[in-house]
Amino acid sequence: MTAPPRMRALRDGLVAAIPLMLGYFPIAFSFGVAAIRAGFSPAEAVMFSAVIFAGAAQFLGLALVTS
Repeated sequence: MTAPPRMRALRDGLVAAIPLMLGYFPIAFSFGVAAIRAGFSPAEAVMFSAVIFAGAAQFLGLALVTS
């Protein structure tokens, strides 16, 4: 039994995104650690990361908010 076309497209998209996810994971993890150490709750760290989705700008924003 084969998967419906939408499920195949979703699976293909997820597989194609693996290299990108591997690149983002270390930055996301280190930002999470920095945000928690700065006093953010896990929910606040996630929201901060979702609002400022720009890599280095997240760290700059964290430094500005905590100073």
